[in-house]
Amino acid sequence: MNNLTFAIKSWHLKLQGTFTGNMTGTEPFNFAITDDPEVINSLYLPDERAKKLLLETFHQVNRKKKSIVAKLYGYINEYPEIPQFKNRLASWYQLTGNREKAKEINLLT
Repeated sequence: MNNLTFAIKSWHLKLQGTFTGNMTGTEPFNFAITDDPEVINSLYLPDERAKKLLLETFHQVNRKKKSIVAKLYGYINEYPEIPQFKNRLASWYQLTGNREKAKEINLLT
């Protein structure tokens, strides 16, 4: 990639520039990457309990706690409209070295 400009603003990381790789000419792109859960929460409108569970499961997945797997399957059944629980489960499998299972879970999202 060429001509990338990175700027950190508040808690958001914004990436702006043009991609000139294998494409003919240049095509501009503009998107944002954030670690602010409220951005995603505003899309799926989880209730207060789901918000709390999302935060708790985030930390448990990153610590690779095996006990979180059964809980995540339960949360996926309870909140099928919230894809973050599936993402957490796929991340757990990826972090613990089971890439095939992570791919399988990703197909559900």
